[in-house]
Amino acid sequence: MKIITILLLVFVVAFSTTNLKAQARERSAKYVAFNKAYHETDSAKAVQFSQDFLNEYPINQADPAKDKAENIQYSRIYVILITKTKQPIDAKIKEYADRITFLTAAELYYRQVYLMNSNKIMPAEKLVDRSNMLMKIFRALRDNKPREYSSNTDEEWKKIFGQTYWRNLLAHVNILQKAHVNKPGLAESEEAFKYFGYTKASLNEDRALLLNALGLKQELNKALEESVRANQATPAMLELLRKAYTAKNGKQFDEYISSLKDGNDMAKLEKELSTSMIKKTMAEFTLLDASGKKVSTKDWKGKTVVLDFFASWCVPCKAAFPGMKLALNSFANDKDVIFYFIDTQEHTKNYKETVIKYLKDNDFPFHVLFDETGDADQTNRVAKMLGVSGIPRKFVLDRNGDIRFDMTGYYGSPTKLADEIKIMVNLAKKAE
Repeated sequence: MKIITILLLVFVVAFSTTNLKAQARERSAKYVAFNKAYHETDSAKAVQFSQDFLNEYPINQADPAKDKAENIQYSRIYVILITKTKQPIDAKIKEYADRITFLTAAELYYRQVYLMNSNKIMPAEKLVDRSNMLMKIFRALRDNKPREYSSNTDEEWKKIFGQTYWRNLLAHVNILQKAHVNKPGLAESEEAFKYFGYTKASLNEDRALLLNALGLKQELNKALEESVRANQATPAMLELLRKAYTAKNGKQFDEYISSLKDGNDMAKLEKELSTSMIKKTMAEFTLLDASGKKVSTKDWKGKTVVLDFFASWCVPCKAAFPGMKLALNSFANDKDVIFYFIDTQEHTKNYKETVIKYLKDNDFPFHVLFDETGDADQTNRVAKMLGVSGIPRKFVLDRNGDIRFDMTGYYGSPTKLADEIKIMVNLAKKAE
């Protein structure tokens, strides 16, 4: 009996091993074919290898679990077929529209629409058709869970889909607004608004500009006021509101804006910020500004100082600039409050020219200081001295030169950022 059992075990192990080896060989062949296409640097060859891969391993015969185990991604194959040919990308998206996977659509939208728009690589007018096609594909996938997500519950799929869809819808609205595709743009913005409400300043601005372009004054005024109430407004929106208000009421616009904001919310914000107040000695340093003039911390005695560390490549840093401009302007007549914007962590040779041009082109009247570059031990010296790694990073100093607030990141609302800076400055002024 023992001999029979042992023989059976040997047979089972041998069969299993043979079967696993066969599966491994099959997966390995597919893995090799995928990587051959994915890592090919010659565009024409990459397209050919990708087509060969699909011919040999059709997506409708794929096993999502096995592919996931070997990191085989059909989305990458379709991206190659769409972006590496000599044909226009829009034509290829149209050709593959019924075969594009969710992940393919997500990557295409991010690289070929979102980045093209946000980095101003392509004008919005040329992105409209591409954005429309990909959004149509997303909507077709919403209620048809892709096979690669078959192991996820419907609720899990809904969450995965939503994280990509709603972010892309915001970009889509922005593209339509900038391209002056006003009626469709407003319709898309209303879908986004139903989901986000007044919580996104960027959406509020696009929606307001679309309403303004269509001459819908009553709806525009409500959108502007509610955005201010939610503290999710932009300088462009405040300017629209200023024009409408002063045309009707004349002066006292600032008082009007203050009256729109919820006093309880502002009190809550001040309380939250006051609990984050610190007292830390500020390291002394001297840096050069854009004109070559030396600026030293020793000269700040008796002043309340706001420092904003940024870089020319830092997207959230630049996104925060409109809010910082609002804050700066609110202290324009206060000689005891000064703002410095410290450019750090730069890697290109002409970064100073890039920064100066960007600020000038976008009407940001900032006093810029340049952190040191050069020898390894001196590069980003001031940022290192203050423990700055992630940017944007802001410090508020009191009249004695002590750090009272230390703030990292930007969360999307120019008016809220401006209010935060104003509150921190006023608290620092009162500090002993």
